[in-house]
Amino acid sequence: MDWPSGKAFACLPGVKSKKVVRNASDGTEMELEWMNPPSHVAYDTDCSTGDVFTVILAVIVAATAMTTIAPQIIALTKAASSADELFKTIDRKSEIDPLSDDGKIPNACKGVVDIRGLSFSYPARPDITVLKNLTLLAPAGKTTALVGASGSGKSTVIGLIERWYDQASGTIYLDGTDIRELNLTWLRTNIRLVQQEPVLFSGTVYENVAFGLSGTEKANLPESEQRALVEKACKDAYAEEFIERLPKVCCVASPIFTENSLTLDRVTIHNSASAL
Repeated sequence: MDWPSGKAFACLPGVKSKKVVRNASDGTEMELEWMNPPSHVAYDTDCSTGDVFTVILAVIVAATAMTTIAPQIIALTKAASSADELFKTIDRKSEIDPLSDDGKIPNACKGVVDIRGLSFSYPARPDITVLKNLTLLAPAGKTTALVGASGSGKSTVIGLIERWYDQASGTIYLDGTDIRELNLTWLRTNIRLVQQEPVLFSGTVYENVAFGLSGTEKANLPESEQRALVEKACKDAYAEEFIERLPKVCCVASPIFTENSLTLDRVTIHNSASAL
């Protein structure tokens, strides 16, 4: 059989057919069965052997690419799921807004902390009472120590004073004013927390200490005045002697800030970490 050029043919196999025939005179039935002859279907498309090979190769390459992409799709799905939870957290309106301008801003802060009948449970564990009817007075100008076993609520008290959470009952007063009535930025600017495991930022020791001026009116002072404040802070924290022992600090008069010697600006955090 001659096939026309430029045509692609497909041969379809024969199909078996059945039919039931009823005799009208006596009502008998006869089942007839026959085989349809094979048929040929022609697709009107111009193709060559190279075209067929190209299509097959394209299908193989595409299948390989999909196999490579599949693991990445799993990673993208996990990332999208995590991002959804992250955006929910970001979009959630906090009951304690740290950027709010509301609240009282006193002219001065003496530092008298008075805690009365304080009770608190963390939102994630509401059935566990961390603080129960705590009463405490911390006078200004004196050192007040909280002593207790791990998990007894020492850090929780500090967190409540800085209003990371609001207590379930009781009141915390700062200089006679309920801290919930104070401007939150002002409160956290005047009450600072120094963790027992301090974090050093990339930079010099001087820059790390000077970060404590952020958020106050002293942040805009000239560098010489800021330097004097940092020096005083180091002395008050009994850190001056420690800084003098750092490998790259010259032990001369006023060694931390002397312009004629290696100053604190040049003492990097790597030196501090090694000394620690």
